[in-house]
Formats: sequence, structure tokens, C-alpha cells
Amino acid sequence: MNKRTVLVTGATGKQGGAVIKSLLEDDQFQLRALTRDPSSTSATALAKKGVEIVKGDFNDESSLASALKGAHAAFLVTMPAPKDHEKEAKEGFRFVDAAKAAKLDHLVFTSVEDAQSNTGVPHFDSKFEIEEHIRASGLQNTILRPVAFMDNIPPSTMGTFGVLGLFETALLRKSLKWVDTTDIGKIAAVAIKKPKEYKGRIIPIAGDDLTVTQVLDTYERVDGYRPWKAWIPSLALKALPFDAQQMFKFFQNRGYSTDIQAVRKEFPFVKTFEQFLKERRAK
Repeated sequence: MNKRTVLVTGATGKQGGAVIKSLLEDDQFQLRALTRDPSSTSATALAKKGVEIVKGDFNDESSLASALKGAHAAFLVTMPAPKDHEKEAKEGFRFVDAAKAAKLDHLVFTSVEDAQSNTGVPHFDSKFEIEEHIRASGLQNTILRPVAFMDNIPPSTMGTFGVLGLFETALLRKSLKWVDTTDIGKIAAVAIKKPKEYKGRIIPIAGDDLTVTQVLDTYERVDGYRPWKAWIPSLALKALPFDAQQMFKFFQNRGYSTDIQAVRKEFPFVKTFEQFLKERRAK
């Protein structure tokens, strides 16, 4: 049987790693991972599982062309660049252009929820620019729009102390929608497995909607004790990078619009924060 080749960017990260894990369970795919360092421990571990490792960089067009050669589908995840808000968009454009030149059958891109809504958040805007470039390219595509990452809340340590204090002050006690990044990867894998069904879809992704107090309640239920949170004055928010300041303003004034019930109806495996903590604790 001829296998379909899938190129995965961010393969050694949470999202890309979840895409690979899900697709490895299906023998119709040959997986190919794009990485800057094929000799890294993470890349070597993927190679042992039968994943083809290719060296490449979003800033190197020839390496992207080589990585995409013969691929049927690709998963694209881009990283914000706080000091250069156009860098992420340009990297995404290069990948999309290379995918079009390679006549890729299907591209799955991780954007961000409400990217289309003129949020004023630079990295939201850059992801929407990439979305628009994908649509203009004519490539068959699926766009994923996740919310804030549960993974950004560290385990019960001093890190939790500071992060939860920051969110408490920045959110003005409002709730925020959250998602486990591995669930993003799982949904990407579903779209890759069923390209006709997910062609042209924009898929919001969220698993929970919690205030910081509710986050602390969840930690207490799972870990048996309640983490402390730092007191951070509102003036301290002005010291944050511009991108972060704009993001928290968006959270305060509007927040993500995801319908969590609709997400879970289509993708029942999407975790709540409590399920996420229990799974992380078991590792």
C-alpha cells in the first residue's frame, strides 16, 4: 500500500508531537518531521519510531522545498516573535508558498481563536495574515483556532505562584478559555485523516472556561492542596511586552468566543483543565 506522506512542523513540540503520535497509530501515513537539528534527542527519538527526519528552517526556502517534496499533507505551526511582529507572518508565507509550489494536497494550520476580529494583538494579527495567505494561495486547507494553552500554567511550584498571580491581576477576575495543546494536535490529525470532510473548515478549539479562582479550586481537587498565588500590582502589567499587554486587554474587554459545548460535541476527547492536570500528574 502506498502511504501518504505528511510533513509535520513543530514535530518536537506539544502540538506537532501530538499530530505525530496520532498519525503513527494509522499505517496509511509516512511521517516526515521538519527540524533545525536532526541530531537532537527529540528528533532522534522520533526517528526510532519510523519518522523521517529532515533538516529545515522557515527562513530557508530551499530547505522547505526539499522537505515538502512528495508530501501529500502538512501540519504548520508558527511561533510568535515578540520583538518582530512581522517575522511570524513572513515565515508562514514562505512555508505556504513552498507548499503551493510543491502542489501540496492539504495544509492544516494552527492559528488562534478570534484572529479575524481585529483584536489589536500583534501575534493574533500575524496568524490571521497567514490564514489569509493560505486562502489566497488556493491550497486545500483546514484552519485550527485554539485558545490559551493549559500548558502555560506550570505544575504546583513557584512558577505557578507567579503565573497565577499575573493572570489574576491581568484578567480582572474574569474567566478565560483554555485548551490542552496535545488536543490541538489530535484535532489536526483528524483533519489530515479526513481531508474531504475538513476541507475549508475553520475549527475553534477550547476545553474549559475558568477564572483563576476556579483554576486554584481544580489544583486543590487534583493535588490535595491549594497553590499560593502571588499578588502582582496592576502597574506591573505595564512592564510586560507590548504583545502581552494587548493580549490581556483583549482578554479583559472581549475574551475568546469559542462555544466549548460545540467543540466537545465534535471532538469528545478534548480535555477539561481537571482532566489535563490529572493526566499531567500521572506522567
